[in-house]
Amino acid sequence: MEIEGKVTVVNAHPSESIDVDELRRLAVHVVQSERVSVDHLDVILCDRDRHLELHRRYLGKGYPTDVLAFALGTNDVIEGEVYVDLDTARERHAEFGGTVESEIRRYMIHGILHLLGYRDGTAVERDVMRRLEDLYLKSVGS
Repeated sequence: MEIEGKVTVVNAHPSESIDVDELRRLAVHVVQSERVSVDHLDVILCDRDRHLELHRRYLGKGYPTDVLAFALGTNDVIEGEVYVDLDTARERHAEFGGTVESEIRRYMIHGILHLLGYRDGTAVERDVMRRLEDLYLKSVGS
């Protein structure tokens, strides 16, 4: 299944620099490994202000979070957007023993998994998602 041209990663952060090509390759790898079709998947790397504004506007939440995923299609065909807060990744990466880059990768993978229908509302669901995140991070040496 050809998905390369259907996955984009855009750095919309005003000051952070990140390898968007490496993130796009990882996003493609996750989707291919999960064996789903893609209509389009956009990953937007942004700052806390934009992230918080989206969280308020679309989810009615007035507090920051690390990743937002907006599914625009069904679980069988990915059509959606993932917003990654680079400021949160920079602030919290040491708390989890990783690099800023590995934290950004984890957030992106987490958002893609949400688009695929994975949930994290219970301890069991969180464990499943964490194991998948770890698996995909290991696949790129993170």
